[in-house]
Amino acid sequence: MGSSIVFFFLTVALLAFGKPNNPILPGWNPDPSIVRVGEDYFIVTSTFEYYPGHPIYHSKNLVDWTLIGHGLNRPSQLGLYGTPSDAGVWAPSLRYHDGTFYLTSTKRYVYTSELRLFPRSFYVKTKDIFSNDWSDPVYFDSLGYDVDLFWDTNGDFASLPDWSFQVYLTWSGINNNHDKIYSVWAPSLRYHDGTFYLTSTKRYVYTSELRLFPRSFYVKTKDIFSNDWSDPVYFDSLGYDVDLFWDTNGDVYLTWSGINNNHDKIYSIWQSKIDLETGTSLTPAQIIFNGTLTHDAAARPEGPHIYHINSTYYLLIAEGGTGIPHRATIQRSSVNPSGPWENNPNNPILFNGANTNLSVQNTGHADIVQAVDGKWWGVALGVRPQGTFDDSLRLNREQLGRETFLSPVDWIDGWPVFNNDQPLSEEVLSHDDVNVTSPSSAPASDDSARKSDAAYFNDFTSRSLDNTFYTLRTPYAPFHSFTSSSLQLRPNAYAPGDRDSPAMFLRKQTAHNETFETELHFPSPRTNLEEAGIGILYGDMLHNEVGVSGPPEGQTGRFVVVRTVTLNKQTNYMPLSSTTGPVKLRVQATPLEYALSFSEGSSGQWTEVARFDGSVLCIPPAGGFFFKGAAFSMYNTGNGKPSLTKAEFAYWKQG
Repeated sequence: MGSSIVFFFLTVALLAFGKPNNPILPGWNPDPSIVRVGEDYFIVTSTFEYYPGHPIYHSKNLVDWTLIGHGLNRPSQLGLYGTPSDAGVWAPSLRYHDGTFYLTSTKRYVYTSELRLFPRSFYVKTKDIFSNDWSDPVYFDSLGYDVDLFWDTNGDFASLPDWSFQVYLTWSGINNNHDKIYSVWAPSLRYHDGTFYLTSTKRYVYTSELRLFPRSFYVKTKDIFSNDWSDPVYFDSLGYDVDLFWDTNGDVYLTWSGINNNHDKIYSIWQSKIDLETGTSLTPAQIIFNGTLTHDAAARPEGPHIYHINSTYYLLIAEGGTGIPHRATIQRSSVNPSGPWENNPNNPILFNGANTNLSVQNTGHADIVQAVDGKWWGVALGVRPQGTFDDSLRLNREQLGRETFLSPVDWIDGWPVFNNDQPLSEEVLSHDDVNVTSPSSAPASDDSARKSDAAYFNDFTSRSLDNTFYTLRTPYAPFHSFTSSSLQLRPNAYAPGDRDSPAMFLRKQTAHNETFETELHFPSPRTNLEEAGIGILYGDMLHNEVGVSGPPEGQTGRFVVVRTVTLNKQTNYMPLSSTTGPVKLRVQATPLEYALSFSEGSSGQWTEVARFDGSVLCIPPAGGFFFKGAAFSMYNTGNGKPSLTKAEFAYWKQG
């Protein structure tokens, strides 16, 4: 009782007087799902091709959130190899039942036509070839296929006490990703020193996607703070945005968004009863709702959540795609979790798209939760366009992506009312706020007040990376270590923009006014293919870097390399005066622009080498999507070839 009273007064103080900022999870955190257990609140969001997958946030007051871990944090749970941008894991749902947390998700492996950049090959090994017990894969740096292992002799037999072996790896590859001229998927089986080695190459993509949806899954844990989740249990259904619901009689329902067939691709909300332990369907899949919009391929009813509140079943969904028409609508039924459904006459219950001058757009994909004090709250995604009304790029300048917003939910005549029936805004309203005036202009957001709160510094002396760091897709093997005063990245052949897993760490941009800086120690790279640096990245086709590389052909020394990608790649090289000294690198973000800079020597003077509009990170290529947001990156690459030159980064400074 006492803790409930404390929470009640804390909530009143924060929401009525403090007017906290929306979004509550700044930086891209789309598709939020929320649950309360006792006095603890938890939110999970989408991560797509980032690894680990599905961050878990915790709060005691719905306003202040802490990242406590990720639901998919082991390769056995989430293998993303060659996964395209914006594929990966979509739209999770977090639920709690009978002492256990359940996280459902869908893993997309294919979304776009293949770029034909070859994957990293691997070997597995066994000492007993009859046992059918082989090791996990060990991945090579090389990009190609048809790999073969050969052990050569190395040294003078007379002077060495034993045989000494040097291992050679041979494979078929291409000269570059444009000509695709093959030089020298067939396995190779070899035996050496008591062990069998089987080499192979695993291609995840080869043709354009057929758009047949994958099987979704859930993972579970009894201790959500442990960061220890089970391996996936897969459902029979093909679709995405899956949701679990336990009925009062113990039946478990799986609800998802799926298509009618692989040609028309008309989306509906589907459902079946399942055996939770195995994921197996117990009843045939059936369509339970087609949405409130015209039932065609553009309507996209998705993100379903089933609730049982005051003896009534509710179906909350998202509709209208992911852009301006995105919205949340709700139905109810007094019969069962499958309907029939009564339409809310006030649908949509969350929709900002009727006025594109509002500072928050693309609102939808909502979930609701009852607080300790009995009041209800909703979370939903939205974007914050940057610029003024007369700026033609304003609605395309959404660098931070789809963020998580909080709003009060009241119940009127048995229907939920979001945000006091007002458009979602950059303030968290209380249940008592009324007559909120819509903004008359839409200037670039001034989130300087958040800047100090978002400031982050890591000098790596703790010899660890916290939960805010990601890799692009699942790493084949560890590529980092720590010295006494730096983070050391061992390169692989993939570079930013390659559709695989480069030696790169990322951290989300969380404010429009934000600067990312580091000091790089990268002595004596041999060629301009050996490159290390930092960048600002949306995905494979939208990324920008400033780094240090070896010399272009015919030159000597080290060079600053600048790469800007706005659907096409532009690369420039500028010579450095030092061949071994440290170089500082910086990315500066404002609501409208980004700037890339470097500094050499002790003067501390920065040289700007590129400036570009924020929209270049937000406008996807033809056939692409905008599901995520910008992230700062730190990388080391051989640009298509194995490299041995390690890079040391002295710190990560962001704020």
